[in-house]
Amino acid sequence: MYNFIIVDDDQLVRERLLSLIPVQQMELCLVGQAENGIQALDLFELHRPQIVIMDIQIPIINGIEAAQKMLEAEPDTKIIIITGYGTLEFAQTALRSGVIDFLLKPVNPEELKEVLGKTIDKIQAQARQELEQQRMERLLKREMPMIRNRYFLSLIQTPSEELTNEACRQYMSDFGINRPISDVCVIIIVPNYSGLIPSDQISMQTILEKELNKKTETIDIDILVLYDAMQRMIVIAYGVHKKLDYSLEQRISAIRDKLRYLYRFDFQASIGKPVSGFRYLHDSYTSANHALGYCSILGNNNIIASDNISKVDLPAPQMEWPAYREIMDMLIAENLDGIHSAFARYLSQLAYNPHNSIHYARQKAIELQALLFSCAQELSINTDSMISEHSPAYSLILSATNIFEVQKVILESAQSIIEKIQAKRKDSKNRALRSAKQYINSNYANPNLDLAAVSEFVGLSPNYMAQLFHRFENCSFTEYLNRIRIEQAQKKLLTTHLRIYEVAESVGFQNSKYFFQVFKKITGMRPREFYENSVCETDQQ
Repeated sequence: MYNFIIVDDDQLVRERLLSLIPVQQMELCLVGQAENGIQALDLFELHRPQIVIMDIQIPIINGIEAAQKMLEAEPDTKIIIITGYGTLEFAQTALRSGVIDFLLKPVNPEELKEVLGKTIDKIQAQARQELEQQRMERLLKREMPMIRNRYFLSLIQTPSEELTNEACRQYMSDFGINRPISDVCVIIIVPNYSGLIPSDQISMQTILEKELNKKTETIDIDILVLYDAMQRMIVIAYGVHKKLDYSLEQRISAIRDKLRYLYRFDFQASIGKPVSGFRYLHDSYTSANHALGYCSILGNNNIIASDNISKVDLPAPQMEWPAYREIMDMLIAENLDGIHSAFARYLSQLAYNPHNSIHYARQKAIELQALLFSCAQELSINTDSMISEHSPAYSLILSATNIFEVQKVILESAQSIIEKIQAKRKDSKNRALRSAKQYINSNYANPNLDLAAVSEFVGLSPNYMAQLFHRFENCSFTEYLNRIRIEQAQKKLLTTHLRIYEVAESVGFQNSKYFFQVFKKITGMRPREFYENSVCETDQQ
């Protein structure tokens, strides 16, 4: 509903106007009437209507002055002026005041409806525009971290001669960076995610970011945290601070010690040379990237400042590759955590080499995927569905945008293979147990029937056969065999004229006393009691 008021010093005119307006059809609601400018403004302040229908010639404050005051308080109000002076001067004055339309007296009913219809359309269009603006603002707020990440990753890879100070200042202002800056430094941090599931990896990223913010606040340095496709953390530290790289090295070392102690989490970091502004980020980033390769070469010194190394070419790093036998053993053991740890350990090594890219990571990930599928096929697991057009594992790796997505595809493949192994083993166990039970049902009368004989027939070890009975029948092999023999003994007691000891022998019991004990344990009564109770029940029927 759209609220409106009518302002005119003549009550008959107000009533006639109201009679001409199809309020229900147009979803309008009259919230008040006024006969002069003061009343009109008081009524407007009380209800803040969306539409005001007002005569120009009203007492105390005329319609144009009242309209101006209303629009100052609520610029979105739609005001329709009614006047008996159909001159161009009044029309121009009304329109300059922000009035959206005007009508001449006497008011034509169809013209009034048309003007109100256009007014409502404008209100609805404005509401849609506001909703769209709010949606765009929410979208921009959600996407801003990604936009900022892309921009600064591009900036650190752009040589300074391709940038101007003015362009950098403008971009910094767009991202809310307005403080004085004389020192800028790039840090590359490579977390060791081995042994962490993806959700824990994100949590550790958050913890690491918080620690960086806390430590740099103590020296009045701000930071921007970015992530490249290899999920290396690129930290841009900026402010006014002499020996910035030295201070950062101390604080990052303290963070590393804390995270290793609290979370058993480690990382390597390289600190680029300080530069005088964002225009020269590429120089700091290049030196940090160069220093990164020395972390492994220098052993336990996981944090390296570029000024502490000589600029020489690095040897190609020797990377640990998951062994075929290792993966095979973990698949057989259904050890998904072990596979995750082995692959995460390898993929994390890719990030330590500054020359590696996401393209190279995809290539190595495809080799890991092929290793998995090869192991699965040796275990007679069909992987066709995992490389079909409906589940293109290799295509998903090639389309991955970062190392986390690559790792996710491989781990999902490993999980799918393990689930297939589990299903196959369960089916195999069920088949073996069914075969064993059929053999027992056919040979229960053999007094020499035992676990070893049944296991030999099925082709499993006695120990494994016993485990199957416990797991799927909730009893031991002997308990199952005795249950079958007693069931057959019950039938023979009721359908033959054999003596009890003869029944015992016919179902595989060589010892009558033992037969009596087992029979009572299973049925709750001795064989003769069972027979007499059963005969009595039959006679009563």
